[in-house]
Amino acid sequence: MASVAVDRLLDELARARADGPDVATTSLNVIAFVENDENLLKLVRERISALSQRHSSRSIVLAASEDTAEHQVQDQQVEIGAASLGGAELHSLVHDLLVPDVHSVLLWGGEHVEDERFGQLAQLADVVVVFSSVRDLGLAPLRELLHEIRSDAGPKIRDLSYMRLFAWQDLTAQFFDDPDLLSELGSIETVEVTSGSEPEAYYYVGWLASRLNWEACGANEFCNPHGKVIRFTFSRGGAPHRVQRIILRSGDCEFGISLDDQFDDLVCLTVEGKKSRPHRCLPLHDLDMISLVERAIFEPAEREIFQQTLDMVARLLQHTA
Repeated sequence: MASVAVDRLLDELARARADGPDVATTSLNVIAFVENDENLLKLVRERISALSQRHSSRSIVLAASEDTAEHQVQDQQVEIGAASLGGAELHSLVHDLLVPDVHSVLLWGGEHVEDERFGQLAQLADVVVVFSSVRDLGLAPLRELLHEIRSDAGPKIRDLSYMRLFAWQDLTAQFFDDPDLLSELGSIETVEVTSGSEPEAYYYVGWLASRLNWEACGANEFCNPHGKVIRFTFSRGGAPHRVQRIILRSGDCEFGISLDDQFDDLVCLTVEGKKSRPHRCLPLHDLDMISLVERAIFEPAEREIFQQTLDMVARLLQHTA
C-alpha cells in the first residue's frame, strides 16, 4: 500500500515486542476507528491501554481526522492517521497488521454505521462494538443501526448504549419478585424515562415492551395483549449516555428507580400507592466501559433479547416522525 508503509509499521511493532512476551501470546486484536471527535479519541486511547493491561493485545487505532502520513507505535498499540483512506484501503491495511488466528474486535467511533469504511472493517472483526449515543444526534444513530443490523455485520454488533442498561433491567425485575406486585405488570399505564440521550431510553422501553408482549401501536404508545394503551415519555436529563430516572405507573402503584441526588453510584427504588413499600437504596452496578467491552467480546451474546428489543424499537420509531 503506497499511502501507509505497512512493512515499517510491522518492524516497529516487532521491535516494541522484543523486550516483552512473544507475539504468539497475543490473545486479542483491537481495531478502533474514531472520526471528528477528539474527546472520544482520547477516551478510546485510554480504554485500549487499560484493556491491554488485562489482555495481551495488539491495538490499531485509526484516527480518521488525522493526516495519513501520521503514525506512532507504542508497545503493541499503533495509531494511524486515516483521513484519506477509503474502506478497501483500511481493510487491506488492518488485515496486514492484525495478529492472525486470535479474536478481533472493532470499536466503531465513526459518525455513521452506514459508512462503507464500517462495512469493510467489520469484515475483519468477530465482534463489533458501536456507541449509538456517543454524539448528541438524537435518534438518527439508532435509526441507522436498525438498518445496519440487517446486514452481514448484524450478528456481530453490540451497542454500548444497550449494554449500559443491564443494571436498570435487573432493578426493574426486582420490583416484581414480590408476588403481590407482580399483578401490577398487567396494568401499567405509563413509562417515563429520563436520560442524557435518547438511545438508552428507547432501548429500555423496547426491552420492557418485548418482555411484556406489548406492541407499538402509536406515537410513543404501546398496546398490551388486552388492548390497553401504555404511553411512553422521554425526558432529557442527567449525565450524557446515562439513565437518570425510570418511572412505571400502574392503576394502583408508581414504581420509581432514580439515581441518588448526591451519589451517582447509588440508586433508590420506590413503590408508592396502594401497595407502597419502604424506600430502599442500593449500589448501582453500572459497568465501566472496559468491563462492558470485555463482556461484549468474551461473553455469549444475548442475541435473542437484543434482537427482540431492536425489533420493538424499530416498530415504535415507525410511529415517530
